[in-house]
Amino acid sequence: MDRLKGFTEEMRELGKVPSSRILERSVVQDRSISSIFGLPSTAPFLRLTRVRCGDDVPMSREIAWYNLAAAPALEEADLSGSVYACLADKCGARLVNCEQTIEATTPTRLECELFAFDEPLPCLLIKRHSFAADGQMIEYVEGLFRGDMYSYRLKLSG
Repeated sequence: MDRLKGFTEEMRELGKVPSSRILERSVVQDRSISSIFGLPSTAPFLRLTRVRCGDDVPMSREIAWYNLAAAPALEEADLSGSVYACLADKCGARLVNCEQTIEATTPTRLECELFAFDEPLPCLLIKRHSFAADGQMIEYVEGLFRGDMYSYRLKLSG
């Protein structure tokens, strides 16, 4: 957590093979999301919902919104792999910093099905606002991570 990295990189660092299954991909206009980005209510966003796996085990469900005005090539790009790599390589929008919150939550019935939980287990909900070098917000993502497979370690210094 000491630097910005995507799920793909994180899984590889853990020695797991990353994969994704796209559940939804659509271009939307959403007033609430526009407000999060500080953009007009008519701004277009790519909404991408994916199940992210490590060694074919569902690890997270992510719902992400991408600012298509800042990264228009994303609309037609192959997003089966790392979206962060696609943003950098195809859109010239490398993400350099983010603001992130982590909170405990309980999964919904549908999320339990995605994770193959017999009963709801604690999960971590991570909300992240990601920015390009020019300060423009490119991504807002809400990721639900399995609490039984994730722990976060921080090294703090004074």
